[in-house]
Amino acid sequence: MIQTPLNFADLDAAAGDPGPAPVVGTVGDALNTRALRELNDAGASAVAPEHRKALRRVKAAVAQVLAGDYVRAAKTAMEAVDLAPDFAKANHIAAIALDKMNALDVALSMYERAQTLDPSDPDVYQNLALLAMRMEMFEVAEKLLRIQLKLAPTSAEAANNLGCVLRDQGRYDDAIEVLRMAIYAAQDDPMLWNSMGSIMVEQANFSDAITFYDEAERLNPDIARTHHNRSYALSHADRHTEALQANAIALELGLKDPFEDNAAEFLKASSNLALGNLAAGWEAYKARLSPYYGAYMPVAIPLPLWTNEESLEGKHIIMLGEQGVGDEATFSSCADDLHAAIGPEGSLTIACEPRFKNLFARSFPCANVTTHVAVRKNNKEMRSVAHIEDWSRYDYWAPMGSFLARFRNTREAFPPADGFDGYLKPDPERVAHWRAELDKLGPGPKAGLIWKSGLYTPKRRKHFAPIDAWRAPLQTPGIQWVNLQYNDESDDLSKIRDEFGVEVHDVPGLDLKQDLDDIAALSRALDLVVAPVIATGQIAGGAGANVWFVWSRTAACLLGDESCMPYFPQSRLFSPDTIADWEPAMTKLRTALDAFAAEYRSDERAA
Repeated sequence: MIQTPLNFADLDAAAGDPGPAPVVGTVGDALNTRALRELNDAGASAVAPEHRKALRRVKAAVAQVLAGDYVRAAKTAMEAVDLAPDFAKANHIAAIALDKMNALDVALSMYERAQTLDPSDPDVYQNLALLAMRMEMFEVAEKLLRIQLKLAPTSAEAANNLGCVLRDQGRYDDAIEVLRMAIYAAQDDPMLWNSMGSIMVEQANFSDAITFYDEAERLNPDIARTHHNRSYALSHADRHTEALQANAIALELGLKDPFEDNAAEFLKASSNLALGNLAAGWEAYKARLSPYYGAYMPVAIPLPLWTNEESLEGKHIIMLGEQGVGDEATFSSCADDLHAAIGPEGSLTIACEPRFKNLFARSFPCANVTTHVAVRKNNKEMRSVAHIEDWSRYDYWAPMGSFLARFRNTREAFPPADGFDGYLKPDPERVAHWRAELDKLGPGPKAGLIWKSGLYTPKRRKHFAPIDAWRAPLQTPGIQWVNLQYNDESDDLSKIRDEFGVEVHDVPGLDLKQDLDDIAALSRALDLVVAPVIATGQIAGGAGANVWFVWSRTAACLLGDESCMPYFPQSRLFSPDTIADWEPAMTKLRTALDAFAAEYRSDERAA
């Protein structure tokens, strides 16, 4: 066995200067690999004598890869590797098949073997880079692509992928320059315009993005990826009906990659949910359970998956927390509905994030509350359920979000604002404790503030109002701001204090990341919580706190309603018309805060 993996730490020296940016071609994909094309037609004389006995299996594996039968292709290619372990292309084809199966760790190992056996093959560096991009190892991907360009200076895929990885690092000017030079050299290449459109999207410049996608479609109307990308830009421009039309064309033309197929299905869910087409939206939302989406998939749960077709009455169900903490805080809103549908002859077990256990146990006494546990496999976190010894006691399991299709399939199925007191029940003693602590800050309403997620990547940041946009709202007279920011944002806090002239008070004795039960209690003690749609705001909403969301118009918010986030009917939503311009939304927020502070002062005088 060959055990010489590529050392990523040595890539800086290997990359060198690729020289002028070559013309960009199509968006990279392992299926574009030159080895696939060459081996499909290769005769025995095209390979070394010691590799000829493996050639038949390698060619069969190539055909299976091109047919989309990746499991058989991986098996066939590995048989070729067994016959000729030092055959670089056999290792490479095995890596491509495993890559397409989403077996990332094993694919990485096989790519590394292929690179060690033939370090002059530029396609191996391309495919390693594509895999690194999917694993969000963007700096590594950039170095690999620069090596590829050094070996193959005219490679269209490498230049295009380099522009994409620069984009994904937030280096938009560098990415635009790479693609600008390419477009200048080849103005009739539709994928150049497509790639430039993707950079405009990440800069929240959706109007220009749509223009670039329109040009790509004009040059070649039969590229499914362009229609899908245009659909994405339209959805983020709040043009969801047009987005669905463009996405339907993409699906009809056929996206040749399982990741893209899944992304298109998920995009269909997003636009339908945003338009209030909830039944269609939840059906397409099943795409999040695909291994190609990246959600947390369970492992070692020896039970059938409940799929909304099966009856719930009298069944013993495991409701599994999925995705992030905010999703669990939101989707758990169906727990009481689920228990009622199960009835007295069945039972409900909720497997939640460990930090939620006490809060969920208090909130859902109808259920047995345990925790989920995580393992990593093929670079993905996968979940199972802790503390279950006898699986025969249960009938089904399902992720929390799956029950939305049964209990929240119309806008009217969400709880009304009147009488809503939250479904998450904080400890009353802790609520009283935090009210006493907040009283020490002096007169005026106490408003909790969080403005940024801990996961503030270039792709996500467009959904958050930039710190400068917060100046006017935070300067609202009379409001005492309380810091709910769970990650270190000392630079922003210094800016708020020194430039805005506003003090944001820290909360003593509370870990804002770990103490989720106390976060719920503090939220109820505050007069107001102002937050993006992230975990802290969603916990506050679930606890029945007065919460105002400052967020883009995403499907998670709207569900056909632009006034509030329907999971939390007491909430208000402040969204920009376009996330390229937050000023109108923040002006509305300031006006609302002025009215809120004035009403508070009026109530104090009346008391």
